[in-house]
Amino acid sequence: MTALAKGATVAQAAFQANVSERTVYRRLQQPEFQARIDALQDEMMQRAAAVLTAAAQAGIHSLVALQDPSTPPTVRRSAARDILEMGLRLRAAADLEKRLIALENRSSDATAASCQAGPTPPCPTAKRRPRGEANLLMALACGATVTQAATKAKVSERTVYRRLKDAAFHQRIEVLRADMVKRAAALLIAAAQLGAKTLVDLQAATTPASVRRRAARDIIELSQKLRLATVLEKRLAALEGIQEVPSDTC
Repeated sequence: MTALAKGATVAQAAFQANVSERTVYRRLQQPEFQARIDALQDEMMQRAAAVLTAAAQAGIHSLVALQDPSTPPTVRRSAARDILEMGLRLRAAADLEKRLIALENRSSDATAASCQAGPTPPCPTAKRRPRGEANLLMALACGATVTQAATKAKVSERTVYRRLKDAAFHQRIEVLRADMVKRAAALLIAAAQLGAKTLVDLQAATTPASVRRRAARDIIELSQKLRLATVLEKRLAALEGIQEVPSDTC
């Protein structure tokens, strides 16, 4: 499964697994086997995304450093545009994560309330967090494999696999990843004024004409995008506030 998930041919996968090609073809016809390959590929993509999310702050600092006047104008302009555009995207992603978490928490609260309302069974009481859980959560949130996470948390791989079967544990990993995205968005938002100033500075007569033109186009395009994002967010938040008002108060 690992070989096929990584893009190996049937012949290569058969060789690595020490089975016949006929066996591989037969297994590939089984929906459950194919689903497990898809799950492995999803896990690989999630780990890759987590690694990049954890490294996002370093990338943002690089873009900010490229705003220095000593940087060639073409690179400086591209970095400024990257700051503004990706700031918008990351802010939207962080906002979406926040709203999803709020909805999930609301659903969890409703479940807990119904659990308390019924005579039986009693709701589970809060438990002490196991040793090394904070390190384990952070390692997994940053894209570590089970083996790497177990080493960092000083627990067995069996413990990690057991914890990963817990839906609440998975949710805490997602909350940590959402927090990383939120911090990256905040860094980009803080650098937005610097990026905007760079584009304005590049309108100077000493800037090469081709760079001045692109920077001018960036100013016009991004000013519209930023304005729309700000206005639409306020309008959406206002509508959400109206929807949360109980109907019996009207």
